[in-house]
Amino acid sequence: MAKVLPRIRMFVLGLPLLFVVPGCQETDGPPGFSSGYKAAEISGNDVITNKPIKLSQFQTEGKVVLLSFWATWCPPCVQSIPHERDIQRQFAGRPFSIIGISKDSEKQELFEFLNREKLPWPNISDASGSISSQWGANSIPTFVLIDSNGTIVKRWTGASEMGQIRSMIEEAINLAEKRGG
Repeated sequence: MAKVLPRIRMFVLGLPLLFVVPGCQETDGPPGFSSGYKAAEISGNDVITNKPIKLSQFQTEGKVVLLSFWATWCPPCVQSIPHERDIQRQFAGRPFSIIGISKDSEKQELFEFLNREKLPWPNISDASGSISSQWGANSIPTFVLIDSNGTIVKRWTGASEMGQIRSMIEEAINLAEKRGG
């Protein structure tokens, strides 16, 4: 009995750790929105320019796309912005783009944030949450990598695996460039 009590105590103390979700793991999206599926259309207007944006226009241009589901009120999302900027700079001039999908409910706050931060990629407001919900981006940040053919390559939740995201972007861009001639 004396040997059993420490084991029970260790189990009870360790039990809460089972419910801690590690950051930036690959997550399956809802049916049709996980790796291997064709990406569904996303459309909206860029928050800054008000120009229409469609995900399909990037595939028409043969680009690899990183969807970034985020919000200004989410500290890990804001902390990932410098990494996204680095990724955008690293792949400048190559067939790659980031599209931000913001879950901010206050469009004016989002507009002011984007104006101040001058993010070099388009951002669509998803104040209603319909795009995020459709794509299964219930936790943010969520990143979805889509190849130049419009197929979902991988999904991540959290921002701790930016190195892996960068590597997979590079692989997808290299494939796109080989196909494009």
